[in-house]
Amino acid sequence: MAIGHVCSMALGQYHCHMKSKTPQDTESRHADKYIVRFPEGMREQLKEEARLNKRTMNAEIVSRLDESLRASARFRMPKDELAANLDQIMENLRTQIAYVLDNTTKQPPAEEK
Repeated sequence: MAIGHVCSMALGQYHCHMKSKTPQDTESRHADKYIVRFPEGMREQLKEEARLNKRTMNAEIVSRLDESLRASARFRMPKDELAANLDQIMENLRTQIAYVLDNTTKQPPAEEK
């Protein structure tokens, strides 16, 4: 929450006090939130990475989580799709092996000296 100073003059005396400002009503204010406890040193490391990438710490954390989740999803494949891919790979190998065997020329025996 942002804080501001409010000053006024009353009865010949000048008074200042802190006043809270209402946070902006943005989409991110309504986003799902989760508190994370970082191991020692990780917060500083993330802060530095965020600075180098010209991002907020929150944007850095979300970007890294997104990258990690996308990478792990690439390795998950439905079993039927995996089986079809393996069948295709095996067929390609059989074709390549047959080609090599059919096109291999036998070397003539070495001449004796």
